[in-house]
Amino acid sequence: MILALALVLALAGYSLFFRTYLDADRYLAMALAATGNDPTIINADEPDFQVGLHKGRLTIHFVFQTVAREGIGSISLYIDPLRKTYFDVEHHATYTGLP
Repeated sequence: MILALALVLALAGYSLFFRTYLDADRYLAMALAATGNDPTIINADEPDFQVGLHKGRLTIHFVFQTVAREGIGSISLYIDPLRKTYFDVEHHATYTGLP
């Protein structure tokens, strides 16, 4: 009985944490705003993302694919879910020889 109660409390706490700190739609909106709603992003609706550590901090890492005159690339953006702010962004470009 005690084990079942502890399990229910643990699951409720886990669920509360993820609803409070890991609202995917909210963080997606923050990430897009941080890019200035870059019109070259081609996967704005469904970017790659993961929860992990970056520079010793818990982060939500978004990867947006872009297409621009210079070529194809990506934008990596890191959001701190506890502070609800982004704190690092990286641009990666791959030249494709487009005119």
